[in-house]
Amino acid sequence: GYNQILYNPFFSPDGKHVAYFASQYVGGDSHQYLVLNGKESEPLDDSNRTIYFTPDSKKLMFGMELNKKEIFRTVTIDGSQPPVDLVLKALTSNFVFFGPGGQIGYFASDGEDMSYLYYDGKDDGLRYDEIKNDIAFSDDGKHIAYIAEPGSFDDVAVINGKPSKVYGG
Repeated sequence: GYNQILYNPFFSPDGKHVAYFASQYVGGDSHQYLVLNGKESEPLDDSNRTIYFTPDSKKLMFGMELNKKEIFRTVTIDGSQPPVDLVLKALTSNFVFFGPGGQIGYFASDGEDMSYLYYDGKDDGLRYDEIKNDIAFSDDGKHIAYIAEPGSFDDVAVINGKPSKVYGG
């Protein structure tokens, strides 16, 4: 008995698992839950619409608010390991992802003109006005690339932490 299914469901890459957020009103209070394969999590303060499966479909990460902190929680699909919570090392983040080997990364911002990539435990050291919410990996997982704006209407391709020449327009 949920009052509302929040946002679209997410399927694992192998198509065997589905996850979504749902809300339920109890006594005038709204509670949100992550529902994974029909089983609901403990009540969450809030969710941020973000659900990611690892490429091997063995883990799931979801964004939530718990005890007034924005975190991303990673759980194993089979429940064999305890949850791992990631508190972002930035003021804001609008894009969190798994790398091909299960590495965690996100695009973050520490303020205006301060967008950057944090991946596999490291800040790449580059700062941009904006980073596009797309990330690309080579088939072997050894190379990473994204598009960023160093200034208005300018773009660079950042490949393995090195920006290309600036393309305008």
